[in-house]
Amino acid sequence: MIKLHIPPIWILFFVTLLDLIGFGIVIPLLPALFTDTQSPYSVLRPGMSLQQGYILFGVLLAIYPFFQFFTAPIWGQLSDRHGRKRLLAATMVAMAFSNALFAFGLIVKSIPLLLISKALAGASGGNLSISQAIVADLYSPKVRARKFGVIAAAFGIGMMLGPYLGGKLVDSSVVSWFSIETPFVATTILSLLSALSIIFFLPETIRQKEDLDIHWLRSIANVARAYELTRMRTIFAVGFLFQASFAFFASFINVYLYQEYRFNEGQIGEFFGFVGIWIALTQLVISRFVYGRFSNRTIILTSLFVYATSILMLFFISNIWALLINAAIFAIANALAQISILAQVSAQAGITTQGKILGLNASIYALAQMIPPLLAGFVAASFQSDTPIILSCIVAFMSFTVYALARKKTYK
Repeated sequence: MIKLHIPPIWILFFVTLLDLIGFGIVIPLLPALFTDTQSPYSVLRPGMSLQQGYILFGVLLAIYPFFQFFTAPIWGQLSDRHGRKRLLAATMVAMAFSNALFAFGLIVKSIPLLLISKALAGASGGNLSISQAIVADLYSPKVRARKFGVIAAAFGIGMMLGPYLGGKLVDSSVVSWFSIETPFVATTILSLLSALSIIFFLPETIRQKEDLDIHWLRSIANVARAYELTRMRTIFAVGFLFQASFAFFASFINVYLYQEYRFNEGQIGEFFGFVGIWIALTQLVISRFVYGRFSNRTIILTSLFVYATSILMLFFISNIWALLINAAIFAIANALAQISILAQVSAQAGITTQGKILGLNASIYALAQMIPPLLAGFVAASFQSDTPIILSCIVAFMSFTVYALARKKTYK
């Protein structure tokens, strides 16, 4: 009998991809669910205002990273103590259940069920720290950046493929029986398949388990600890601001496209899919030509500046072709910044504490992804729907500035 061998990095790619698809698949549906009371998909009760819809929009997006914020370091600690494999499989089973629950919530138009579903998905999505720790277990520092690039590619593709699938799987003109629940039924099945792939094909990678007590509220302490780790303080701050900027952008770009360009659910999904293609090309192809030719500091500085500028340019273009060119530039810069910042964090972490440091970093990222959507909902309700994108641009330039002012001898 031939034994099938799948390289662990591709299993982790699949797991991370599904995590982010589960997060992003709802994005093209949200304008119809919360910002259009005439839509047949609307879950707003009669009498609820558009402003209330914006706020609920932001709350739904914020719940996922809120629970990820608390669970990410717990998964990292548990994997240091008990091993990576079984925990990763369990989180994917939980992810499957959360998607099934979301589908049911859409059927009965229950906002509380939708919120509970995203909470469970966020708790399961804290497993990103386990995947990152497995990469650190398996690969030497010389190739780790490229392997993190594979994980980051899955992150980027999932964030963009999720909305694409959400837009297509809800469209009955594609397949007659497609409905609002179809995307979540599909991700339920894929999450279960992912759990099976972990069980049967992923080896246990931890070499030395840490017999330490589990700190269940470590996420709160992590934020303070990140500030206390002076050698990593700057890169944590840069990562926080970068993720916060992207969260502001991702939370309301769908509403911007829905209102400014009159995109429907399918077109919003196609836009995100286009961006996802460029992220994938960057992480898997373009990055190979960049790393080794330039220092990590140069890559981070350049990519952050171009990323921030591409957001600014969004307000100076007015046709579809310019929008797509700008989106490609945005995606390339975003992808390079994503993996370079993560590689810098890993390089500065100790060999035996990868799980802890990456869990800490995941908490920071989750906090950065949690606050902007919540603020964006209130900001959009108070001002206008493109204000969160303006904030995204400002925070992106702040991330560039913080890193530019860091000492060169510390961040090479």
